[in-house]
Parts: sequence; C-alpha cells; structure tokens
Amino acid sequence: MLIHSYIQNREKHPIELIIRILHTLNSILVKQIDILHTKKVKIQNWQHPFEALSFKLTFHVASMEKLLEKSSIPYQAQNLEVIDIASINVITRAIIENYLTLYHFHFENVAEEQKVFRYLIYASSALKNRQSFTVYNLDNEEQLNHEKEVIDRLLETLKTNAYFLGLPLKNQEHYLKTKEAKQFNWTELLDKADLRPEFFKDTWRLLSNYAHSEFLSVLQIREYPRNFQQLNSNAYFMGEVCAMVLGRAISNTAIIFSVTKEIVDALEIEEENLLKYFAAVGKKGAS
Repeated sequence: MLIHSYIQNREKHPIELIIRILHTLNSILVKQIDILHTKKVKIQNWQHPFEALSFKLTFHVASMEKLLEKSSIPYQAQNLEVIDIASINVITRAIIENYLTLYHFHFENVAEEQKVFRYLIYASSALKNRQSFTVYNLDNEEQLNHEKEVIDRLLETLKTNAYFLGLPLKNQEHYLKTKEAKQFNWTELLDKADLRPEFFKDTWRLLSNYAHSEFLSVLQIREYPRNFQQLNSNAYFMGEVCAMVLGRAISNTAIIFSVTKEIVDALEIEEENLLKYFAAVGKKGAS
C-alpha cells in the first residue's frame, strides 16, 4: 500500500513514491470539483471563485509532479537531467498560497456575511487593478467601462454588508478604496489557517527567497551540485508539503460541499488511508 511504503521508506526520500502520492491525492480533488459540476450543485454567488481556485491548485500540483521527475536542459550537444529545485520551490510556495486563498474565502469557519465581505473585496480589487493595466487598456475601452460599472455595483453591495457595517468608519473607508484582494496578508493568513505551522510557516518564508530571487537562493543553489542527497531530500520534502496541502484541501472541500463527500466515501482503502494520513499530519495541532 502507498501509505505503508511511504512510512517505511520516507528516510530514503523515494521521489517516485511521492510523485505517486501527489497524483493520487490530486485525482481525488479533481473528482470533487467535477462532481460539483456534474450534479449541478447550487452555490452562493460569493462561492463562484472556488472552482477556479481549486483547479488552479490541481494544475500546480500536476506541474509539481513533472518537476519532481527531473527537467532536461541542453548542455554540450546533449541533455542533462536535473532536479530543478528553484522551480520546485517556487511552485510549492504557489501551492501554499493557493490553499491559503481557498481557506480565507471558503474553508475558514466564519459567518457567511464575513465571507460575502471577503468576496466583494476580492472581486472589486481585481477589477480595480485591471483598470490600470496599460496593455489591457489599449483596445478594451468598452470592457473597461463595463467593469467600472461592475466595480460600482460591488462597492454598493459592500456598503450594505452587515460585517462591513460593523467595522470602524476608518476601516470601511479603507476597504472602499483599497486594491488589496484579501483581508489579511500572507503571514496573517498562515497564522489563521489550519496548516501545521512548524511545517508551513518557515517553509513559506524560505521559499520566498526563490520566488523573489533573493541572494540566499543563489547561495543555496551553489551548494546543491556538491550535495546531491540534500538536493534530493529537499525536493522530496517539498512534495510532502504539497501532499499535506492536498489532504487539507480535500478534507475541507468535503465539509463545505456535502456532495463532494461522496467522492471521499467511495475511496478505496489505500486512497482513504493516504488521505487521512496527509490531512492529519498537515493539520494545525497535529503531533
């Protein structure tokens, strides 16, 4: 069984095994998203981004699987097969942030009025930002005018939202003007999410060195050619982090959309044990 092989061989960092684990968990999440469509589940207006965000997560994980298989680069009339740790780290950070976005807008156990508030900020901020995109603006005057009207409607709805009206006036003014998409920054979201902090908080901070090409990432990349085992183990750990994210995403999806629990309930015992393990080990408060 996959989970038994994983536990028994984890210290050996078998990349092929973690790829299989990611593929198995990713397929479960895809089935959950698909059943929402096939069963025509009615969702609230503020829940509309859920499907796209979830698919985005599955796309990232699928790319992660390919990166773990090694990348091919041309060198002296031949190809070198390398572990592209820089890209692995960047996409792992994207996977973590994708989950934090899902948690903030959909999974967190807060009142619906607050979720509606967050959606209105999310949607209006995106359109506000697009108004200033020069390339987008060149041939899209009609679309821009339409989106200005949409922004106005979103902000008028925001002004009637119970959670918004409970905020201090200074905060209300901020949210009417802001182009920020979320109520909290990434560090605050990491604190609020249900992810195990000792796995995720420092990992996310470390990965920012690669996402923003900080000099620390240059120093680390210089070290890897001299220590392949470290390179392999780091890539493997990032695969584990992504498996934990998938475990949490699948479990939370089954909670907020009961129909998707059918997918979880129908899992083979091997898939079920795999899901339970990674959902549990990645959860805040796990020992």
